[in-house]
Amino acid sequence: MDAPDPILRREALDGISDAQREAIKFIKPIYEAVGEDATHYGLFLDTAAMKKKIKVLQDRIDKKAKTIADIESKRRSDGTLSVKQDKFMRQLESEQEAIKGRIDMFEKALLDPPRKDFRFGIYYNKEKLLADEQYREGLTQKFENHYFNERLRQGGTSEDDYRAFADSGTSSREDAERTLSRILEEDADDLESIVPSETISGGHKHLAHRKTNIPEWDVVDYMLLTPDAMYSYFSRMGKSIAFAQKFGGRNIDEVLQDITEVMEKAGLSEKKIASIRAGFIGDYSRVMGTYRRNPDRLDNQMAKL
Repeated sequence: MDAPDPILRREALDGISDAQREAIKFIKPIYEAVGEDATHYGLFLDTAAMKKKIKVLQDRIDKKAKTIADIESKRRSDGTLSVKQDKFMRQLESEQEAIKGRIDMFEKALLDPPRKDFRFGIYYNKEKLLADEQYREGLTQKFENHYFNERLRQGGTSEDDYRAFADSGTSSREDAERTLSRILEEDADDLESIVPSETISGGHKHLAHRKTNIPEWDVVDYMLLTPDAMYSYFSRMGKSIAFAQKFGGRNIDEVLQDITEVMEKAGLSEKKIASIRAGFIGDYSRVMGTYRRNPDRLDNQMAKL
């Protein structure tokens, strides 16, 4: 029903049952309410909100730069600093780099093509995709055609032009296969978080706009259309809205950075800070349902060493 052709949209509506019409009337305001809450608490970021975030982060960098300049002005005659001053300056520089990383992510998000509204993550029928080779190939071709047509809109006329446009020089088929691989491995569309995070990965489906930007009507035959998918979405969205409400719309990276800075100023050891961060991430991920790794796994434990 999101097809660009108005005739197709009307035909789709004409072909549904009375029960389906009632379901649409029931579900639509629920999604709208979720969108309103998420926007109000800073979970869904529009262009203005992202620019505001960038300004706040840049102000933090500038403030740290002034502190660094003040430390630099206190160098001894031989150009050295005290151990404490040198450590503090390195800490500030590290914090600046972390903030710059978040600014880069927001700036990349600003470069995304504008969209009418928030695009909810697609839940694909992973079980059937894994079991049915023909079904899997059909979705791959959908992605391949979509990627190629997107490049044509940018002025290309051939597959060679597509490779020239693509960041990695890959073909539309290769990009399609990579997208499908991620769906099968991560149970996710090729996603990019709308609240950029370098810390939490592998499950922000409910908080992502689709990097493929492929319309639902084009892949509806490959979608998982069950009550479980809807329950998963609303369950995670409710928790995410509550987190945004509690922490002023900040994402997990921003909250972690604040916690880390407080611990560093309190003089905690790097090992202790890493342990607390790992525990916080583990608790957050289990509660939010965004990360499937066990915090006791070896790779998480290594972060504490």
